[in-house]
Amino acid sequence: QNLIFCQAVTDPGGNFQYIPVGLVSAADARHDPALISSSLKYQGFSSCGNPRYGEASRTFNVIVRNLATGEQHLLLDHPAQIARFEIPSEKCASGDGDTPCGTVLWEIRDEDTNHDGVINSDDATTAYVSTLDAKKLIALTPPEVSTLSVQWVARRDTWLIQVRRDSNKDGRFTEEDGADILEADAKAPALAKPFVQESIMQTLTRLSK
Repeated sequence: QNLIFCQAVTDPGGNFQYIPVGLVSAADARHDPALISSSLKYQGFSSCGNPRYGEASRTFNVIVRNLATGEQHLLLDHPAQIARFEIPSEKCASGDGDTPCGTVLWEIRDEDTNHDGVINSDDATTAYVSTLDAKKLIALTPPEVSTLSVQWVARRDTWLIQVRRDSNKDGRFTEEDGADILEADAKAPALAKPFVQESIMQTLTRLSK
């Protein structure tokens, strides 16, 4: 395996840089559709300079650099697949962008949740947030669900998170499992809670039968 050090992404305030690190098979970098390294397996490859990697990510870590001190540290200390990260917009104070000021949003597959020996798009994607220094990740979604999308609602300063549970217990998160919506407080991040009220859920369940 060869390491790929990607182009740096710098926060608008110029305080921190994020350098994604990928892996590529030295034996057949352009033609081999799958990469296997210890417990990692990635399908395909996405542009290294784009932090929205999705299911095709070979990015397995991020170097975080403090521009004022020069200090560097790794985001993770274990194998993982980084599917996405978002830094604040320059106009975050007015509600623009995908994440609040001072907050980085991460979507990471960091566990072999279906126990097939590899980490890939069949495993759960967990949504995390951190401060700009990325020294501590706070999970927004529990380990038994997979994140489909995350939306910052600036007016309420909350996260709306679409997730999927492995409802049919086949070890994958697919369309037949359906999808739920969770909500988390962006000011005091913690595990997200159900968004839809229980009375509405009961009515929807009754009407769907």
